[in-house]
Amino acid sequence: MVPRQRAAGHPPRELYALRAAARPQARGRSVPTAAHPDRTDAGAGGRAARRDRPRARRRARVARRESAADRPAACAGEGARAARGGAAHVRHLPPPPGAAAGRGPGGLGRSESSLLLPQPRDGLRPRAARARPPRARDRSDRPLAASERRAAAAAEPAAAADRATGAGRPRGTGRMSAARGEAGVPIGVLGGGAWGSTVAHLVATGGRRALLWARNPATCHEINEQHTNRRYLGEARLSEAVEATEHIEELASRCEVIFCAVPLKGLREVAYRLGEVVTGDRIVISCSKGLEHGTHKRPTEILKEESCLKKVGVLSGPNLAREILAGQPCATVIASRFHEVTERGTAAIMGPQFRVYASSDVVGVELAGALKNIVALAAGASAGMGFGANSLAALVTRGLAEMSRYVVRNGGDPRTLAGLAGVGDLIATCSSELSRNHQVGRRLAQGERLEEICASMVHVAEGVNTTRSVVEHARQIGCELPIAEAVYAVLFEGATPADVLRALMSRPPSRETVGV
Repeated sequence: MVPRQRAAGHPPRELYALRAAARPQARGRSVPTAAHPDRTDAGAGGRAARRDRPRARRRARVARRESAADRPAACAGEGARAARGGAAHVRHLPPPPGAAAGRGPGGLGRSESSLLLPQPRDGLRPRAARARPPRARDRSDRPLAASERRAAAAAEPAAAADRATGAGRPRGTGRMSAARGEAGVPIGVLGGGAWGSTVAHLVATGGRRALLWARNPATCHEINEQHTNRRYLGEARLSEAVEATEHIEELASRCEVIFCAVPLKGLREVAYRLGEVVTGDRIVISCSKGLEHGTHKRPTEILKEESCLKKVGVLSGPNLAREILAGQPCATVIASRFHEVTERGTAAIMGPQFRVYASSDVVGVELAGALKNIVALAAGASAGMGFGANSLAALVTRGLAEMSRYVVRNGGDPRTLAGLAGVGDLIATCSSELSRNHQVGRRLAQGERLEEICASMVHVAEGVNTTRSVVEHARQIGCELPIAEAVYAVLFEGATPADVLRALMSRPPSRETVGV
């Protein structure tokens, strides 16, 4: 078979030369041909270049390792091409603006300056590459030297005395000078009834001035002139540091901390009036107990709905007004989600015979203060029927279980019921004849009608309206409250205490922990 190259009439060597001449550029050494002076020959020169290629690569690697100052041509990549006999092809970068012709930055030549890239702006640098100021060495946790310990021990008695007396502290710091009644700022109290007058007296006995708001001008005049409130407190005397006013605007403008002791029935109206004149930076602590009929709102919710107030709290506990005015020691709890409210409220009312504890469970404290009045009605009925301590203990214990169940269903903390607002207030209200709800329950068991009892009482028994609101709300949310249902039947459905007692005692047995 005749090869294709020979069939075309061309010998092999001539065919190789033609192919080499047709290439754009030869890969070998520069061997110009007669036909194409600018082309290379692919003959012996190409074979020699292929032999020298490993050496050229080694020389290029060595050249790249050397510094640009010593071998600038090698850094530019010329060593490898020069080894192969080819021209050095270097892509030169444009010189930076403002550089002198022929010289690069720092006095370098064109070949050196063309390889320097522009530096990025400082804002684009990595954080580790940016200049940082030297950090001061933190020595706050180092152990004290012996001389320093002796100096600190010698200065401690004087520092303790300054903390106790407030020396060296600017006015308006610490536990808020306004809460202490300094600089002419009194503590406000809304409500001229028995509990409102008692709260104002507590504020005044702690060394502060109290400004009491009352609806009746005659009550204000009696408190200012005679320091008594005979309609609600009999002959008990109030502190001379209690000042009364009938203008709610004056109280809202002068007082930064306000206690609201208005009965729940009139709370929304008073909160609306207060909201028209009060500013949002004021602190208001509710002393009212119960749930609003129809809306089932708590007192703090009513205050926030009718005003711009945000820093709101609640005060509740075993606090019988007559015993407090007699100077007997007692305690209470102030709850708020704001630490400032509990701190300033405590500083405003805490005194020698009145201790205050703080809490953050507003829902639990408020509902405990409302629900214990229902159990107090049942306890009064138990006493009116002639039952003794066993019946009272069973009633209080199971009433506490119902209170816990209802508090949990409404988002409160059941542990709150073990404190002053729960067990503490329950014991005082269910065992004392000074409790208004206890008196109503006793008189109901003795055969009196509810309308007659309420008409004969000067004070308001919050448990009556609270029973209606709580039972209606419990039915809506499916919360079982047997004792509250029994009290509701006596108050509003015409049942007798004996009837509801038989119904309670005939309920199916269950485990004690169920529903608690």
